Amino acid sequence: MPSPSPVWSDADLLSLQQAVACLEAPSLTLKITQLLGSPLEKAMARLPDSARAGLQQATRVALEKAVHAAFATLSSAAPVPQAEAQASVPGRFSRWRPGPARLQAASELGHKVAVGLSGAVGGWLGPVSTLAELPASTLLILRAIADVARSEGADLNDPAVKTECLTVFALGSPSPSDDATESAYYAARTATAWLVREAGAALGQAATQQWGGSVAAQGLAKVIEAVASRLGVVITEKVAAQSVPVLGAVAGAALNTLFMAHFQSVARGHFVVKRLEARYGPEAVQAAYLGLSGTASRR
Repeated sequence: MPSPSPVWSDADLLSLQQAVACLEAPSLTLKITQLLGSPLEKAMARLPDSARAGLQQATRVALEKAVHAAFATLSSAAPVPQAEAQASVPGRFSRWRPGPARLQAASELGHKVAVGLSGAVGGWLGPVSTLAELPASTLLILRAIADVARSEGADLNDPAVKTECLTVFALGSPSPSDDATESAYYAARTATAWLVREAGAALGQAATQQWGGSVAAQGLAKVIEAVASRLGVVITEKVAAQSVPVLGAVAGAALNTLFMAHFQSVARGHFVVKRLEARYGPEAVQAAYLGLSGTASRR
């Protein structure tokens, strides 16, 4: 006999509607193009292939540096009372707290201001300073993503949560090959599912080690490599836009703030979905999500 469909609370339905709006918004690439228009295309055309390859490597290095510092600068969520933990669907994220009363709000504006200043400094002297600034802005954005996760009840000590924070970069930088007839969010989740599964398992086995442990490092390397391949595309566009000295400072501040707002929005939507999945189950949440996004009829 099939299990009865869960009864959604009005508050959770509203949260899911807001998550759909965050996750099905225009892509970051489109937002950058709308902000800068044809000057971006000209700047991109001037970038040689060697520069693009270097940016891909720089993106990977920036992620490696960021991941070790971002989580260390935030306290984890408070422990989950046993009664509340049992109210959630068993699974990897069963430690998420259903009750929002004790959740700490994310410092979204503070992160936007910080990354905007970082972008202005990085763009002042053109590509050289932009590359030097990339680890700092990546750290700030990853920290903001983790801050949003914590505000939705995630335990930042959980290796699975750390993996999900990293994959927000990939979810917010969808591949051109993603199926446009599907939800952009669920298409991206499908593309990164193997990554989350393998890396989460490796990091879970190393939960008692430091992040530098060999098993944890191998799992983390898989995450970073896959995320960098997607994030590197929009990083290339960012560097191209900041390629003109002085004027690059304005573009750097604007683009960094745009990057931050975009990934904060993706993180908010993603971790709302993960929180609801812990309560109602992944299948029920996906069905409701697709119905709200209007993609269910096209599946």
